[in-house]
Amino acid sequence: MILQAALRTFARRFLGAAALLFALLMAPTMAHANCASLAGPGTMTAGTTRQVGGTTYVCDGTNWDVAATYTYAAGNIGGALMNMATDSGSCTTAKTGEINYNSGSPEYCNGSAWTAFGGSGGSSTAPTQTIETSGSGTYTVPTGVKWLHVRMVGGGGGGGGVYGWAAGSSGSDTIFNSIHAAGGGGSTLQSTYNYSIPGAGGTGGSGTATFRSPGGPGQGNMVGGGSGNTQMAGCSGGSSALGGGAVGAAENFNGNNAAANSGGGGAGASQSAAATNTSAGGGGGGEYVELLITSPASSYSYTVGAGGAGGSSSYNGGNGGSGVIIIEEHYND
Repeated sequence: MILQAALRTFARRFLGAAALLFALLMAPTMAHANCASLAGPGTMTAGTTRQVGGTTYVCDGTNWDVAATYTYAAGNIGGALMNMATDSGSCTTAKTGEINYNSGSPEYCNGSAWTAFGGSGGSSTAPTQTIETSGSGTYTVPTGVKWLHVRMVGGGGGGGGVYGWAAGSSGSDTIFNSIHAAGGGGSTLQSTYNYSIPGAGGTGGSGTATFRSPGGPGQGNMVGGGSGNTQMAGCSGGSSALGGGAVGAAENFNGNNAAANSGGGGAGASQSAAATNTSAGGGGGGEYVELLITSPASSYSYTVGAGGAGGSSSYNGGNGGSGVIIIEEHYND
């Protein structure tokens, strides 16, 4: 047993010494030797690496060279080395897997394009934005966009007029790719008792959306005592998710208009008379919609909803705010 153990120890030491001697003999002669001089798996092409005696060698296409002194040549590298390249050439099939240092950022070659780590193609690009504020048209997706985040709101409803009740008009739908953000309702009239009803918030627009939020309703109408004893402001318009609902004006004034491109409702008008003080209802805010489009088409049709007009009377209702479409263009996955 003791003899067997001694023999095993001797064998291990002998083999280790032999390997060390081989490495010491080979290391000086590997540099600049022909690539075919060292057997191994795979074809000895440019960029192939081998470890000998703790030293990394790379084949430059003809001869072996020490990796630390290997000269990079654009278009002549077929594999990644221990240190990053600074290759200004195009990414090709021969460079697949190469890691490159480009203006402070590492990237790799996927066989056809230099690709930022964490992305799917090219260097990282900041998102851009397109905002449509009125009318109808065709939106063209910029080159290189991977996905779109679309936010939009319908037009706000108009506030009611007074001193002769007058209804406001509803706001129009905002539309992107046939998906609607509903406009807010205008202030209406209750014919039996002749008073103003505030507009409802826009909701339930057609089409499948990622997210929908209804617009807020306008403030209800108010009636006070006569002989000018009650000071009464006009009723406020409802806001959308972007805000913008108009605040009621002082008595004997037209209703305030809602903010443009907010989808807010217009305010109702107010008047003071000998018998009664009254204020009309405000218009409703437009519906808010979000869309995530992960595989964009080349273009989309759109319409930005107009705000509803305020009721026309001795004191007019305020106009609703127009809608808007905000398109964020993303170039990275």
